[in-house]
Amino acid sequence: MKSCVFLLVILLLPGVANAAQPTVRIGDFDVYLGMSKDAVMKGLSAKYKIVRVQDSEDWVVFEKGSQSMSLGGVSFQNNKVLSASRTIGDYSGKDSINFMQALHSALDTMSRSGENIIKMKTESQSYGEKKFKSINFYFKKRTLSVSIAYGPDVLESVIIEEHIGWPITDK
Repeated sequence: MKSCVFLLVILLLPGVANAAQPTVRIGDFDVYLGMSKDAVMKGLSAKYKIVRVQDSEDWVVFEKGSQSMSLGGVSFQNNKVLSASRTIGDYSGKDSINFMQALHSALDTMSRSGENIIKMKTESQSYGEKKFKSINFYFKKRTLSVSIAYGPDVLESVIIEEHIGWPITDK
């Protein structure tokens, strides 16, 4: 009986240890901070296409046979998950861009006037004629990011992502 209890404790410990970690579901696979790279790559590659971002430790996850919308992404450091994100929605077209620009403008104005109800940060970046704007909503262990990309040679779209392990600064 003692050996059965010991075996049950050993089998349950990894789940208990991981329960305290924030988890993000990419497709139908749960990724948590500190998870081994081998476990993540094995779990995701069984069903999804995983694409490395240049020579980095950043990976983007797609449905097999498609590269139109990512399901999420994972970044590793020392063979452990440093950060992970799942794509909640990906919207394209002028209506989406107009909506996001209006939302960005409204929240940016609130932020500048000190009327923040929740903690958030707006960012704007330009790379030549390509423009990127994002709104990051910071929670205790998660960040919700709503972003747009627009300009020549850019698929104009709005992307909504949930992040864990993303550097939470300026909180």
